[in-house]
Amino acid sequence: MAYQFLSRAGLGTGAILAAALALSVPAWSAEPAADSDAPAKADAPAKADAPPKPSADQKAREHWETVVLFYGEEDTGEWSLRIDDKNIRERGWFELMEMWHYDREKKTWEKLPTEHVQTAIVMPKDKPSDAPEGTEILVQLRQIRPQTAGIWYAKWRVDGVDGATLMRVGSTTVGPPKGKPPKGTIPMTVPITLEKAEPAFIPDPRINCMVGGAAKSDGDAKPAE
Repeated sequence: MAYQFLSRAGLGTGAILAAALALSVPAWSAEPAADSDAPAKADAPAKADAPPKPSADQKAREHWETVVLFYGEEDTGEWSLRIDDKNIRERGWFELMEMWHYDREKKTWEKLPTEHVQTAIVMPKDKPSDAPEGTEILVQLRQIRPQTAGIWYAKWRVDGVDGATLMRVGSTTVGPPKGKPPKGTIPMTVPITLEKAEPAFIPDPRINCMVGGAAKSDGDAKPAE
């Protein structure tokens, strides 16, 4: 029996990557002047003052990061990335690019040996007969051992669009730390074991999970009281 591990845990509301990677920008609004000499609409503030609209690539990334999900098998304890059948609209091509693991003791992200896996995304009616009901497996995450607590970050690509999924396995008995995260960090409930966790600001994987990039941030900063 498969169950969906909601990778939302640890960053508050919303899908972890969809929420973490999307920029939240307030919509532009301007009240018309009450004076009869108010400028005509053509003289209103320039469109450049409004927040830029997401590009087609940004929209595609947000879409895929919303529908590529972290799943676990109750029977075997194995983990995978999948897409629900209901979210497959057309055929595509999935590639697993990199896998990273957060080292709680060193407070750094470490790149794991990863095979470049390529998988065709097919329509639900074309799935193999032994495929799980309701979902399509994109890749089995062998780097995450059964019954092992921790945080992982998968970087992948769908039809040339780069995306990523932040994944955690372990207890959620405590919430993420409160207060403003130090620069370059995100708040997380960091698993210690499957039954125990601690709140911490950890290095933002979007910044740190890059070959040759930053390896450590202010992840050891203490949560605000």
